[in-house]
Amino acid sequence: MYLYKHTTERLRLSLAIVVCALFVAMPLTILSQETEEVDAASDALPLSTITKPLPQELRSCFDFYTYGSISVIPEMDLVSTLPGATVAIRATIENTNPHPIIDGTVYVKIFKQRDAGSIRFGGDLVDQFEAIKDVALLPGETKQLTFEWKVPTNSDIGEYQVATYFLSANRFNLAGLTFTDDIVASTIGFKVGGEHEGSVRFDRESVTVNGEIHEFATFIPHVEGNESAVIKAMVSNTTDMPYKGELTWTLYGWDGMRSEAILDQQSTELKVHPDDVTEVQYVASSINRQYPVYYLVGELSNGESKSVIDVRYSHRREDTQWARFNDVGVSGSHPTGSGDVAYACFQSFTGVPDSEPTGMVRVQITEPGYLLGSKVVAQGEYQGILPYEFAALPVAIPEGLTNFTVSAALYVGDNLIDTVSMQYSCRELSPESCEGGINTLGLILLGGAGAIAIAVLLMYRARRNTSGGAATGMQNPINTMNV
Repeated sequence: MYLYKHTTERLRLSLAIVVCALFVAMPLTILSQETEEVDAASDALPLSTITKPLPQELRSCFDFYTYGSISVIPEMDLVSTLPGATVAIRATIENTNPHPIIDGTVYVKIFKQRDAGSIRFGGDLVDQFEAIKDVALLPGETKQLTFEWKVPTNSDIGEYQVATYFLSANRFNLAGLTFTDDIVASTIGFKVGGEHEGSVRFDRESVTVNGEIHEFATFIPHVEGNESAVIKAMVSNTTDMPYKGELTWTLYGWDGMRSEAILDQQSTELKVHPDDVTEVQYVASSINRQYPVYYLVGELSNGESKSVIDVRYSHRREDTQWARFNDVGVSGSHPTGSGDVAYACFQSFTGVPDSEPTGMVRVQITEPGYLLGSKVVAQGEYQGILPYEFAALPVAIPEGLTNFTVSAALYVGDNLIDTVSMQYSCRELSPESCEGGINTLGLILLGGAGAIAIAVLLMYRARRNTSGGAATGMQNPINTMNV
């Protein structure tokens, strides 16, 4: 049996070698995400696998995907506020990709800053939420959108920070990595004043994973084989009032953006005396272990204020075989142009060194049908080895598409692991393209069919009224209706 040796020094050395190898082949803009992905899987595959040539049918994902291709710049009109106030944050969002972005979300984390010596653990996370949803951007387009955050009435005074992230389909990270506290799109600071001092919060420097201190801004920890993951933390109450709130643990596979990835959720009442601490813990013992990486969110709330910790760790066994989509979309502008392709980026993970699972990737492009359902206009399929390296299946698409959907399905063996549908709408992206074209023709045909049906019905009623039902000796039921 292969024995994992997961130490900080080994990870640092491995990561250094990986980054050097990737530096030549990949744009600098994606290294921050690649670093996280490699770290998450560093014990599953040897480094030699990373440079293995892709199958002929596939291309590098980075031919289409660029990390950091969306910028999200937050702005505020104030530099200080008070507990209970609502602050407005403007987000300037720019798409630097050569292709449109749809189903975008601006995700936000709010931190209370701590002293500079705690950089490895980060600031105290007091809230996280989807701030802006359903963002659609053409290539090169910029939008300015606004969201609000209400400062809890019992907030501790001090310096706070708004950190932004951007992702599409609630899974594809385009700016910042939502499963981290330190890799963000952008930040802006503000101050909370007043007289209230003290808080009830997770002590971030006390968090452990199976007895090892968890540093939120460094490499994720690794849990061995059949071992259960045990996460412990101290909750401190530095106020002069007793605390009563609810502690909720939510465990996700990979990251915490989609409810369908929730594997477990537990809630319990928590009480902490003034100027006291108490220990809390979560044990992941009987969960589905198909994922190579897990993401635990601990949230403490009393209905006014929150304290949150996001703990991400890897946990693979020899029977782990998993894969995920990294990005799904189209390569060109909107409407689609000559030479454009739809693509699905994916990556695999296993628990056996120098091994990659087999499976299938299917990409299908559809547009609304003339009357009912949808029409398949292009599709492609790949069967074979699912590479560890970020790979993409490209599929050529027709020119001039305005309303269409790119759907992708990912299998490991015969098991369906993931599906994604990206719906491109001319009304969201370029309303002028909704006039004319194949989709408008469908509406015309639908309207024509409706007109013909109405004409036939009127002719039928006219004939029945003329006959008066005499042919059968019965009264025409239509004549008895008050119409």
